[in-house]
Amino acid sequence: NFTSQVRRSKPRCHFLMKATLVLSVGVYLVAALARPADANPIAGGGQHTLITTPSGNVWAFGNNSTCQLGDGTAVARMTPVQITNFTDVIAVAAGATHSLALKSDGKVYAWGYNGWGQLGDGTNLTRCAPVLLTALPNIIAIAAGDKKAAPAKG
Repeated sequence: NFTSQVRRSKPRCHFLMKATLVLSVGVYLVAALARPADANPIAGGGQHTLITTPSGNVWAFGNNSTCQLGDGTAVARMTPVQITNFTDVIAVAAGATHSLALKSDGKVYAWGYNGWGQLGDGTNLTRCAPVLLTALPNIIAIAAGDKKAAPAKG
């Protein structure tokens, strides 16, 4: 149930009927998909989307040219794919070409493009799978911007 559309509008998130989620970023509508029954927080990046479930799993879809989906590849996904071996996630954030996840234990993971060091792992290497940010313990919230990340300590 995936469709792509382009619409000139302000950024917004809509729930259409009860099974379809439509995310728009900037002036372009990124995607519409059948929403998993147990979907929780979501995040929309430049051209990708992250969805968490109550069980702590993360699903991602969209552009993946800089590994921003975290599935270990750089292959675009037109339907949601689960990030394997990655659980207990309570929040996600998406930048233009990178992603963050916060686990229930307060640890932060990052993946995607890292040319400006926005992942916070001490390198500028692109990461195709989630990498633990060891310098950030006991985090309670995360946010991501175009080329930046912002964890909040409790």
